[in-house]
Amino acid sequence: MTKIIRKTIVLATVALAVVAMITPVSIGAVTIAELQAQLNALLAQLAVLQGQQTASGIPAACAGITFTRNLTVGSTGSDVKCLQALLNTLSATQVSITGAGSPGSETMYFGPKTLVAVRTYQAQEGWIPANRVGPFTIVKLNAWLASGSLIPTPTPATTPIPPATTPIPTVGAGIQTTSGGYSGGGGGGNSDTTAPLISSVSASNITTTGVVITWATDEYSETQIEYGLTNTYGSSSTLDIGRVASHSVTLSNLALNTIYHYRIKSKDASGNETVSGDFTFQTGAVIIADTTAPVISNIVSSDISSNGATISWTTDEASDAKVQYGLTTSYGNSTETNNSLVTVHAETFGSLQPSATYHYIVISKDVAGNTATSADNTFTTLAPPIQNLAPIITSFTNNAVDRDLSLANIQIYPTDAVRYSGLASDPNNNIITWTWYYSLQPGVLGTQFSTGQGTVKDAKFNYVSVPVGTTYYWTLLVSDGFLNTQQSVAIEVVAVSIIPDTTAPIITFITSHIVSFSGFTPNTTYYYRVKSKDASGNLSTSAGFIFTTVSISVIDTAPPDISAIASSSITNSDAMITWTTNEASDTQVEYGTTAAYGSSTALNASMATSHSQPLSGLTANTLHHYRVKSRDSAGNLAASGDSTFTTTTLIDATPPIITVGPVASSATANSATMVWITNEASDTQVEYGTTTAYENSTVLNNSMVTSHSAELSGLAANTLYHSRVKSRDAAGNLAVSGDYTFTTSSAPPLPPPVSQVYSYNNAPPLPAPTGTIINVSTVSELRNAVQGLQSGQTILIATGTYDLTGVADGLYINKGITNWAIRGATGNRSNVVIKGNGMTGSVRFGFWMENVTNGTIADLTIDSIRDSGVQMQAINGGSHNILLHNLEIMVKQITLTA
Repeated sequence: MTKIIRKTIVLATVALAVVAMITPVSIGAVTIAELQAQLNALLAQLAVLQGQQTASGIPAACAGITFTRNLTVGSTGSDVKCLQALLNTLSATQVSITGAGSPGSETMYFGPKTLVAVRTYQAQEGWIPANRVGPFTIVKLNAWLASGSLIPTPTPATTPIPPATTPIPTVGAGIQTTSGGYSGGGGGGNSDTTAPLISSVSASNITTTGVVITWATDEYSETQIEYGLTNTYGSSSTLDIGRVASHSVTLSNLALNTIYHYRIKSKDASGNETVSGDFTFQTGAVIIADTTAPVISNIVSSDISSNGATISWTTDEASDAKVQYGLTTSYGNSTETNNSLVTVHAETFGSLQPSATYHYIVISKDVAGNTATSADNTFTTLAPPIQNLAPIITSFTNNAVDRDLSLANIQIYPTDAVRYSGLASDPNNNIITWTWYYSLQPGVLGTQFSTGQGTVKDAKFNYVSVPVGTTYYWTLLVSDGFLNTQQSVAIEVVAVSIIPDTTAPIITFITSHIVSFSGFTPNTTYYYRVKSKDASGNLSTSAGFIFTTVSISVIDTAPPDISAIASSSITNSDAMITWTTNEASDTQVEYGTTAAYGSSTALNASMATSHSQPLSGLTANTLHHYRVKSRDSAGNLAASGDSTFTTTTLIDATPPIITVGPVASSATANSATMVWITNEASDTQVEYGTTTAYENSTVLNNSMVTSHSAELSGLAANTLYHSRVKSRDAAGNLAVSGDYTFTTSSAPPLPPPVSQVYSYNNAPPLPAPTGTIINVSTVSELRNAVQGLQSGQTILIATGTYDLTGVADGLYINKGITNWAIRGATGNRSNVVIKGNGMTGSVRFGFWMENVTNGTIADLTIDSIRDSGVQMQAINGGSHNILLHNLEIMVKQITLTA
């Protein structure tokens, strides 16, 4: 038997001795007989422990280990391996029978199997199993390591204590006999000072007016939520003192489509309370099911090249975009879905075959999942572009030989052509120009020019006045229509010699004459005339004629010609810009709210003559400037002049939200006043009647306000009335409240008795103040702020009591101001007290106003005022449309005058 067991026996004996000395009456609702039965159960458990085999010795994995941190799923480290080794010493808590985590195969990773073993161990200790190794378990594990052996703490034999009840004192180790200090098993006899651990906070089942908040605690605790429109909250759920570990609170009567803040509060049986951080949720909006697919229009194919195209279209509502395309109406190809929800769409795709007709359809799906598919359309890709590659000289041969020359007029002409031949090819299959450079005399350079395609034609040179023995040199330059050139590297040397002609010349007279010329300058106009002499020496000369040589290749320096600029498909945020050019060029638009632009679309480098660019993210109802830009393949840029369009007005489709009310105030036997507040300016009307058919309605008040008031008259006394309020904003969006009931009084109201307190405890919180805020915290600051209050200002009064003793008529509010408010800063009226001195002094009113409108006094207490908490003077037109909200007014004396 170990040391720990012996101590347990001694402790049990001492506890029994203490009980024996007490008179045999009820002790904390537990009798001596019940205590004896509990002791017998404890001794029986002890006997079981004596027969158990103890786990002695510390596993090697725990050498030097002390548990100092909380562990849960995902934790790693040597302390995790020690934890697994300790749990594996007990058959009931083994992490795994085989494999990773089993005895001798412990790991440093805290996984799901480790969590199961920990929870089993905690249950054996008599605790509520948790999803972690927390403070109680850490203390127990460290005691295990310190003692060198483990005997699990016996589970008390008493009936489990239900939540929210005082625990019955039991006899045994680790249990206190004072009901206030009881802690769950594993407490070691010490008072519980650890607050509950809040986890798994969730807002679910969210509707337009309600939500369910759930969370968990690691010990039984109370349930409560604080909530409101800001992180100062202002409202709270009813405290549920029934202690549980899984908590759930349902909130109702919330405003629709509104963000709420909330935090959790849970307190355990020992009074330890935990308050969570701030959480938010948003109530739902009224949604009308959308079952209509988008309408597709303005389908255009543009930027068509030999291997790509751009398809653009518009829809009548925001939707995504996809194009299916192919060589047949089976399509077979598709762009990736563009999930941007817009009304102007453009999808570009490539890898197409040149000179091919493609079929395509466009597909758009709106946010509600309704899909629209267009009819079949087609476009044809262009032929492959001409590539600007230089010609290739594949072979070249010099066939020059010495030729017979004749002497005449001191000029030497070859009797036959010196011929050269070779091969050249052009990857572009263009016309090839041959230029022969030759030099027959030092410092004299001549050229021969001809054109051809494929194989180089023979060239013929006429030599004039070439001295015998002259050496000439030549090279070949090949050029295509794009000025791509290649020059031969061969240099041929031929010596000219003279061979005397022994044959007399033969002159033949003919009637058909052909003379060929070469060596002209390209793109040049020449004048010529022909001359013929007959055998008799008669000479005839023709009139003058002209011809112009062709151009080799002209460098393109002219920018594209831009025309047909147009803006279309204009919405409140999108537009489509289109134009054409006289030559293939790229596409870009600069745009902005001034002629300085400031924004531009992404450059579309595809060469086309029909251009389109969608603009998005524009400002509604705004004049936008733009210009279009196109650059051709030669780099010449054209930019248009300034053009403009105006986006459409943003349509308001959201109805007002009724944030406060409706509430029936000033209800009498025959009349009532309905008041409510909306989040935007709107008109005012009430429907009412004795049933939900609402047989009557007030006259529509077209004034656009946020604080609404409507008088109901001609009502029957002591009758339940149904009502609902209606407010329509300037855009025509109508908000209608739910059914609200009130009952008229049976007799005219009597003056309140002296010292009677009138209080409305369930006023909903007002919206956060707007405009200029003035914060006050002293009596002098309060008086100065009220006396100087101007239109559009709100005074927020800090928590405290403000004594007006000596101020005869209380706090006077300026004449003529409107849209003002005086409010307690916290929203809790008990925190701010405006105090008079009752019947012994001269403080008549809390607040006194004259000829003011559209005001609010809210969230405060007016105490010990002689005549009236709030006095509105009925002169100079009087004061009207004043909201008194969440006030507690205690009047000490009522003065009635005729």
